[in-house]
Amino acid sequence: MTEFVITADIHFRESVPACRQGSFEEYHAEFLSKLSYVQSLLKKDGYILDGGDLFDHWKPSPWLISEAMMELDYERVITVPGNHDLPGNNAELLGKSGLNVLEKSGVIKIAGKSPIQLPNGKVNVYGAGYGEEIPTPLKVKGIRNVLLCHESICHDEPELEEHGFSPASKFLEKYMMNYDLIICGHNHKQFALNAREKIGGICSVVSPGSLMRMSINHEHIEPSVYIWDSKTGKLRSEKIPHQKDCFIETRANPEKKIDFVKFIRSLNRYKTDLKFEANVERFLKKNKVEKETENLLWEVIENGK
Repeated sequence: MTEFVITADIHFRESVPACRQGSFEEYHAEFLSKLSYVQSLLKKDGYILDGGDLFDHWKPSPWLISEAMMELDYERVITVPGNHDLPGNNAELLGKSGLNVLEKSGVIKIAGKSPIQLPNGKVNVYGAGYGEEIPTPLKVKGIRNVLLCHESICHDEPELEEHGFSPASKFLEKYMMNYDLIICGHNHKQFALNAREKIGGICSVVSPGSLMRMSINHEHIEPSVYIWDSKTGKLRSEKIPHQKDCFIETRANPEKKIDFVKFIRSLNRYKTDLKFEANVERFLKKNKVEKETENLLWEVIENGK
């Protein structure tokens, strides 16, 4: 039996999310503690199968890259590029990213159109990073096919479907005959949806959720990973020990929402010969935006670069 640990949206980063209390040192210590716990779940011949966004920004500092090199279990993490891992969300620019440095140094493996064949587990891992097409795998008797992807997929969230997210049920229906397990990052919320039984096991689409709960909307989520038994095809959830009461209370007001799409469109009123950041600054100054909201906005813009 070979067990695999399923993760996504790990987000190595160098700043405290706007919704969280405490210093960066405290936040980073919690992050490392969670990562260590997740990796302790690995069996001797197991791997971490990750759905992308290993980094919070595509251009991490040398310090953060060295942290990832030291903390990740060498050659036992298989991932795909998430939108945060890619310059301009462009998969063709992966070579410029920190994620590429980790792969070239041998710390991680990046899954793609050609399978990564894992020993002992009789598993082939394919990948589709953010914006990439889902590959069609080879079907080999006795070999299970796993897909890692970074896609806009949701489960029982109509509001996200209205914003272009695909229902997990439809995604599963489309690819279930090609794959035994589909691991998806990007949503930051947890779900596992099983399809009808197939010969030799059950096909599932899994979203492990974010490791660190970087949004106030995730305050009540208990961080977890999934464990997949490659022999039986069965899944189980494993909760991660985490810090309580770590969110800033002033961010917890559900009535206070910011329409960032409306905000971006409003920038068209300003001079178009200025850089985007300059237009943002002009808007903030003109409208006397609260400092808390301003900090949150800059974080959103930085994460989207």
